[in-house]
Parts: sequence; structure tokens; C-alpha cells
Amino acid sequence: MGVGYDVKEEKSRLRRELRQRLANVTDSERREEGKKVCEALMTLPEVKEASTIMAYWAMPNELPVEDFVEACVRAGKRVALPVVKGSDLELHEYQGRERLVAVPPFNILEPSDSPAVSPLQVEVVIVPGVAFDRSGGRMGHGKGFYDRLFPCMVSARLVGVCLSCQVVERVPLEPHDRRMDRVVFAQ
Repeated sequence: MGVGYDVKEEKSRLRRELRQRLANVTDSERREEGKKVCEALMTLPEVKEASTIMAYWAMPNELPVEDFVEACVRAGKRVALPVVKGSDLELHEYQGRERLVAVPPFNILEPSDSPAVSPLQVEVVIVPGVAFDRSGGRMGHGKGFYDRLFPCMVSARLVGVCLSCQVVERVPLEPHDRRMDRVVFAQ
């Protein structure tokens, strides 16, 4: 990092590059990688031991983890999904696909009329992102939703998940960026 290195500029450049990569991934490739990642997640010690896990319902270009969510529920775990409230995320219990509704502006499926889950109860967080590196660096979409949530989850293990094309040599990090404890992707 030389003189004049601008982290925000580098993040913008990397987001553009990754959006191009993601646009070239077929639905079939995304589903296949998602299946492999979901299977790998179920073998992690931290997932096996956790009783409350936060996951997400994928946006169109994200790695799908719905199979993981369903497997956790079948295993008797409580699963929390994020609900966008203004510029923050609230957590609500997943109670089945039929209880999810598409909410603007992102039209992400979110739990409807389900109990809130305290971030302090979450033991493992399955974290999406735009780019990850092998040392746990993560770059999201740039809105800061997860960055604002992580400080409330000081003891939770953060597990980044992504498509193989989203793994880069190095993610530029700012002081507020929290590294993932682990990154899982199809290899």
C-alpha cells in the first residue's frame, strides 16, 4: 500500500470487478456451489455445537444457503434471519418458507410476524458478502448493515460464505471491518 492508497476507492473497484464475475455465474453453478457449502457448514464444530444461528435468505447473486437453514431447523436449532429496519438489521426467528415475505427496497425474503431474536443469543453468524479473502477479510455491498450489527455480537463466531469466484487475494479493510473467523466456499 503506497502513498495515496485509498481503501474506499479500492473497495469500489473491487465491488465492480466482483459484480462482473457474479453476473457470469449461472443459476446452476450457484445452486451447485451452494449445496456444497451448505453441506460443509453442517460439519463445522461451531455449527454442530450452536443452538442459535443467524443466517440469511439469498439475494439473486448471493450464494444460496436455504438448504443450510432448513437443515439447522431439522436439527433442532433456532435460526434467525435479518430484517432490514431503516439502516439497521433486526433478527427474527425463521419459522418456515411460507412465513417469509419480500420486503422493498431490496425485495429480500424476510420473516413476517415472527419472534425477535437478540443478537446476544446468536452463537454463529453465516455472513454473505461481495468478496472474501482466505484470512477472513470480508467486503459487503457497502451499506454497512452487517458492520453495524457485528459489535452487538461480540462472542458470535463469524463464518463468511461465498461462491468460489468471490475469493480474492486480499480484501481492503478499514478499521471498523471485522474479520471472519472462517470463510467457507466450494473448492
